[in-house]
Amino acid sequence: MKFLLVASFYGEYLDSLPVRPGTGFASRIEDLLSDGFGMGHMVGQEMSDLGWDSTTVVCNDRVSQDAWCREHGVQPGSLDSRSLLALQIQTIRPDILYLLDPIAYDSSFLRALSHRPPLVAGWRSAPVPADRDFSEFDAMFTNTRFHADLLSRQGARRVEWHMPGFRRSLWETCKDEPRTWDLSFTGQWSDDHQERNRLLMEISKIPLRTRHDFSIGYHIFKSASTVLPAGVAMHDQGARWGRAMLRALRSGRTTLHLPLDQLEATPAAMRLFEATGMGVALFAPRDRGLSRLFEPDSEVLTYSSADEIGEKISWLLEHPDELDRISRKGQERCFRDHSMSARAQALRERLESLLSEKESRGSVSPGRSAPLSGGAPESVEAAMERASHLVENGDSRQALAIAEERLAGGDTALGLRFLKGVALLHLGDAGSAAEALRSEIEHFPGNENARRVLDGIRQAHPPAIPPVRAPDGLSHSGPGRAPDGSVVLERRFPGVGFGNHVQILGLAETSIGEGSIVGEDTWLNVAVRDGNRRLSIGKCVCIGRHNMLSTAGNLEIGDYCLFGPQVFVSDADHGFSDPFVPYVAQPVTSGRNLTIEENCWIGFGVAVTGGITLGRGSVVGSNSVVKSDVEPFSVVVGSPARVVRMYDPIESRWVDASTEELRAGVRENRARKPLPTRSEYREILARSGLREITPLAAGGDRVL
Repeated sequence: MKFLLVASFYGEYLDSLPVRPGTGFASRIEDLLSDGFGMGHMVGQEMSDLGWDSTTVVCNDRVSQDAWCREHGVQPGSLDSRSLLALQIQTIRPDILYLLDPIAYDSSFLRALSHRPPLVAGWRSAPVPADRDFSEFDAMFTNTRFHADLLSRQGARRVEWHMPGFRRSLWETCKDEPRTWDLSFTGQWSDDHQERNRLLMEISKIPLRTRHDFSIGYHIFKSASTVLPAGVAMHDQGARWGRAMLRALRSGRTTLHLPLDQLEATPAAMRLFEATGMGVALFAPRDRGLSRLFEPDSEVLTYSSADEIGEKISWLLEHPDELDRISRKGQERCFRDHSMSARAQALRERLESLLSEKESRGSVSPGRSAPLSGGAPESVEAAMERASHLVENGDSRQALAIAEERLAGGDTALGLRFLKGVALLHLGDAGSAAEALRSEIEHFPGNENARRVLDGIRQAHPPAIPPVRAPDGLSHSGPGRAPDGSVVLERRFPGVGFGNHVQILGLAETSIGEGSIVGEDTWLNVAVRDGNRRLSIGKCVCIGRHNMLSTAGNLEIGDYCLFGPQVFVSDADHGFSDPFVPYVAQPVTSGRNLTIEENCWIGFGVAVTGGITLGRGSVVGSNSVVKSDVEPFSVVVGSPARVVRMYDPIESRWVDASTEELRAGVRENRARKPLPTRSEYREILARSGLREITPLAAGGDRVL
């Protein structure tokens, strides 16, 4: 399969890139691709890795285009850019032409080609002039609903969903960049970015008008005639492109994603993956679609205002372990789910399907596509992801067709009937939606999202939808519990032991690692039920009897923790500002992150509250109240809890740390011989061989 990718780069960037003596076409393209400019969409190398005969053309790069001309007997400079690209298409004769600049090379260009490739596709998620015609494109790819509607109105025969990705090798070349700025930003200042411009100005003022003091490094690309406001200009370090831009991202302890004004409701921009891939804690606009890509305020940070950014930066600088955790988790998610290789594989499958469909029908039309002969069929997971994106972008009818076709073909994956129900609900058919949701719950009793949507339909249409009885013991094992009080929950959380009368509110937002136990009469509560994981309990954790764990933000309990009976852990508080309003009706403090790191022993009757971190390897004495951060490997007691002992790595023992002078001495020894990091400590603990805690310790009807 011959694949030709055509791109245009910023002229300022091309002029800045050095030219090696004697550079040929292939070596110049290699230099451009290895530098990482526009990396998220430059899939040519990955297509080659997948077995395609792939060529990349940067049509406005004079160096590579002149080299191509010399190598093909054409006088450099004798053809304008459109004529030269037409000649390259005629010479290469690709099966698939993929245009990343469909503005310069729109339908008028395609109609003039002497060789029309069998399939022509384009990509766009930036401004589109109203006079552009895309009727000659077999498909246009985008990642925004705004552009999906716009491209369809301007003639695209079909609009497909596709996102940029991240090439891990670029991280390897930039990871040594020193952290210079507390907050960095790289991007453009223009009239298309009015909201971005306003936020950059507001952020610049924060250290001047508030108690929050942090360093700012902007790297702004602007036209030569644009004059930046003084408050922004004082932080501007100049534009960066390619690998220099990635290093500029890496130079920040945090960085910003500030999209185009028209894309404020679309999180899936290239910067999201560039920043997380570089291992930087990214601020992204708070958006309902963000959670499909990253866990908000766990893998990326969210904001709704400049002041919120300032508040969070200040807090993170005071809690560097949390900053490191968010940066690491965001990068791990990027590497795992948003790699260039995964994006290229998905794009290849869609292009093959479109080409196969066009060859079999004579044109590209809506519906599910079959792959070319020898291509891998689309997995049910990929189909569900595609359908979910269609629902998000307003095409519920096509999403419904995908779900129904999968179900008719015998697929029974978790969430497939739920997806059908949501699509039907968006199409206004509440009765059929309820039927699909009831079927989902019947097959997967633990799907809390399906149950919530069904409850919402029932409230809106009570006569039409009979109530669905939840199986006993689904979220608790109360009076009508399963035979041993734990069967249903253990089915929902494989490898976890439960005692009697365990109640979990927010199953969809809760994760519990294998080998853990949850003692009888324990209550786990997630107050914000949005489908995102908010309560995370690690592996081989012992949650004692009569515990209460509650979160309105994010609560993380590391591996191998031991909780005694009657422990209370919560990151939320009820407001009480107005004594003439019932306190139970006043807002709950939300958005905090409470982390109990690995191998903490929390004694009987302890309370741990607020947005704090209890350091790994620590011990909390009975009846203590912990309301502030605790350093790793500390023993704390009292109300409020105070440090009385700390582990000294030089002396290899717990030592008295009841005074600040004694604690300073331990810290000096820890600086000389650092304690293990969280990841190192997890590896040490894993070597103990502990794989599970006996379910007998959870209580219930089990006896010896």
